[in-house]
This record gives sequence, structure tokens and C-alpha cells, in this order.
Amino acid sequence: MNRRTLIYTGIAAVLGLATAVTASTAYAGNGGLVYNPNAVKMKVKDVTLAIKSPAGNVCPGVARLSVFFRANKKGKISFLLVRNKGSVIGPITVQTKKYGNEYRASYNKLLNIATPINTKYRAVVTHSGKKGSRWVPLRASC
Repeated sequence: MNRRTLIYTGIAAVLGLATAVTASTAYAGNGGLVYNPNAVKMKVKDVTLAIKSPAGNVCPGVARLSVFFRANKKGKISFLLVRNKGSVIGPITVQTKKYGNEYRASYNKLLNIATPINTKYRAVVTHSGKKGSRWVPLRASC
């Protein structure tokens, strides 16, 4: 065996050993990494309801109802619109979007007011520990 063959054989042996060690450590474990970390559940941080009564609080007119949400992650938020007289609208679903460092969603609805009204509305998030928004009045007289 000449010197060149001996050097090439030595290099091949070292590379083969390095490959075997690397492969064995790769298959032996994942280096302490967690494959399935616990998923963070969707949490609604804040719910705000706003109602703009018809111009001059007279009817007939159009009122605008808006609900704003802040959440901890991207996802869907289901909520109910509750009227103080007992009626419920929903469930309604909105999708959060990222704005800066937080996730937000909103819902808007136009209400046609044809008769006198003096009531309150509230938005309540379903499947959440959050109670919901404050009661917001809607008034109009004919």
C-alpha cells in the first residue's frame, strides 16, 4: 500500500465514523425538544359593545351596533347578542386578525328602528370565562 492510498483510506474511515456517530445521536433522541407542546387556548381579553342610536334619537331611523374583541391568539370567537327584554341573537362567529402585537375582531350590524324603543344590549362570548360587555342602551322615540 502506498502513502496516498493509506491517506485516502484513513480519511474515508474518519468520515464513516463521523457519519455513524451523527446518525446514531440523531436517532437516539430529539435533544430534549418537546414535539407537542400544550396548545394555548383561545382567550378573549376584552369585549366592548357600542351602539349609535338614530340621529336625534328619533324614528324611523337606523342605529349601528358594533362589537369589538381583543384575544390572545388567532382564531374564531363565537358570541351572543343579548337584549335586556330576554331575546338573544346568535351565536355569531368572527375571525380575529393580528394588529401589531394583539389579535382583534369586530362585528357590525345596522338596526332599522321603526317604532319607539328603550332597551339595552350586551355581547356575551360563548365558551369563555369572560362575562361579556357592559349593557349599552338603545333609545329612539317617534
